[in-house]
Amino acid sequence: MTRVLVVGPAPAQAASRGGMATVVTLMAAHPDARVITVPTYIEGPLWFRLWVGGSGMLRASWLVALRRVDVLHVHLAHGGSVVRKALPLAVARWSKVPTVVHAHSYDFAGWFDGLPPAARRVVRRLLVADQWLVLGRRHVEEY
Repeated sequence: MTRVLVVGPAPAQAASRGGMATVVTLMAAHPDARVITVPTYIEGPLWFRLWVGGSGMLRASWLVALRRVDVLHVHLAHGGSVVRKALPLAVARWSKVPTVVHAHSYDFAGWFDGLPPAARRVVRRLLVADQWLVLGRRHVEEY
């Protein structure tokens, strides 16, 4: 059975709402894969969001480095989401664990285009993945 590490918002609950949280919940319930969810975002006070983001980023990276998973699947928006996914993606490349970036941002290009050129180069390097999933023709062109 394929072991999939899903990194993104916490599964759907009172402090984790929206499309990504719903998708994470549905993935965790899939009968044909062993899905491990590691949240890197949840609503709440800043200190709590930083704790969940930092500890989730480190836990996901550790699971990938130890090869306890067969695939890393990250849910990506923009801004802080890029930062929280960068380390697990880098560790996956280093560990040769296949990666999927599932992009959900409504305006990634607007955020990305507002970055200084050096930061855009860094983001391009951080977000290298084996596969990208986006919904809609406009997002295919955008990403």
